[in-house]
Amino acid sequence: RKCVVTLNTKVIFGKNCKLTIERNEKRVRVTEACGNNSEVLIFPTSVWDELFKLYIEPLANDETPFNVGVILAGAPGTGKTRMARLIADMLSINTVEIRREEILSRWVGKSERTLRDLIDRAVRNQPTIIIGDEFEWILSSRTLSKSEDQGGPGQVYANLKEILFQFMQEVFDNRDKVLLIAATNMRPTEIDPAFKRYGR
Repeated sequence: RKCVVTLNTKVIFGKNCKLTIERNEKRVRVTEACGNNSEVLIFPTSVWDELFKLYIEPLANDETPFNVGVILAGAPGTGKTRMARLIADMLSINTVEIRREEILSRWVGKSERTLRDLIDRAVRNQPTIIIGDEFEWILSSRTLSKSEDQGGPGQVYANLKEILFQFMQEVFDNRDKVLLIAATNMRPTEIDPAFKRYGR
């Protein structure tokens, strides 16, 4: 049975929360009510529709998303990470978050192991949404070009990027039901072009 979220859809999920979606030609208004607290989020209709058609509905119907990853780029405070978490709430599927402070370590090899463990958990428990908040630390094209001596911080960033690229290729090839949503304050022109290739 297909699951389609349309105009004025109401989605009820855990913790006594209710989600109401209203839309017009320009904007989508999402109201999340949890008990006595409510939050209103407004997104451009074109962005919302593209996310739904290519990524959200396939995952809701246990199908493979159009692509492995989505980058939400924009100014701080525009609701990028909130949108990613909102999508995960609506689908009620597994969520894994990648945070810089939890990945990077001063111990040799630990950063790479931590990232691999998170990715393995996401694939093992699919369908899964991986959320990368403030992801400029790894999306930037400068993190590779400024690599330092072997084993230094620049090399660690290069290793982490390579792990992400390998993961995205494997998910694409295997048609796994895993979606990476990365939120960043960077301009699109500052993002490493390798993240924007077909299949990623």
